[in-house]
Amino acid sequence: MWNKLIMILVTLFILVGCATSLEKKVKIINHEVKKTPLNIPSLSPLHIENVKWYVVEYDGKWYIAYVVEDYETISSNMEKLQNYILEQNLIINQYKQYYETESNEPKLKHGN
Repeated sequence: MWNKLIMILVTLFILVGCATSLEKKVKIINHEVKKTPLNIPSLSPLHIENVKWYVVEYDGKWYIAYVVEDYETISSNMEKLQNYILEQNLIINQYKQYYETESNEPKLKHGN
């Protein structure tokens, strides 16, 4: 009889012990993660050289003219302008890639 009583008590102890075990509760806290700012260097202002334009009348028609040195200056200015536009396009593409590859929703970081 004592054996049965001990077996019942042990069984009850095990069942009650399992039912009242301590549960670890997990607490989830969401933090908004801000984007890292882009550190793209800004371009220096475009400096182009002045050109002298001449308005000439010939046979009753008006023409715009310049000397050879000014033609070279115009060529140099156009090259500077083209390079400046290419650099601006690179910067714009970097911004597009940075902002358009991510979703518009803020990222959430799980913390304790």
